[in-house]
Amino acid sequence: MTLVVLEDLLFEEGTENMGGLVGEIYAAPASEVESITVAEDGVTATAIKMKAGKKMSRIYFTKDTGKVEDNEVGERDGGSFETTLGFFHPGNSAAVLKAKKKFNNGGFIFLAMDAQGQMRVVGSKLYPAYREAGSITTGGTPTERRGATFNFKAASNGPALIFTGTVPLEVAPAA
Repeated sequence: MTLVVLEDLLFEEGTENMGGLVGEIYAAPASEVESITVAEDGVTATAIKMKAGKKMSRIYFTKDTGKVEDNEVGERDGGSFETTLGFFHPGNSAAVLKAKKKFNNGGFIFLAMDAQGQMRVVGSKLYPAYREAGSITTGGTPTERRGATFNFKAASNGPALIFTGTVPLEVAPAA
């Protein structure tokens, strides 16, 4: 039998703990990702290698609309996690509509930075993130915002990994 040692889990009063996502969200179809290197700790990913000719794409999102959430699911002795990513992108341009269509029936891997500067991985090669219900709106009045709400969900053995590597924004060279 393996002895499981739980480390102390403390919180120092006054520690910064602001919520939300910042910066941009990065996305790639799971089929275009060659591999994700996971560290021995099981909670950190150190590298994402793209297939030749592929890279991650950048996605702007409206401030205060981005969120990564890890939910525990499953029965006793069969627990796992569902990680969700949601955000709002302004406008109804052809590019927004094209992105909505692309995300509709494919599996993806996302990177999103939280307010503490910690990058999180949503989706994996085995369990990519898939689209959940979202919407595209023109807004109903001149004061309402128009744009698209994007929502994704991925299954995993644990919370969304912390990514410590370099985001692959350059096209991967041929082998």
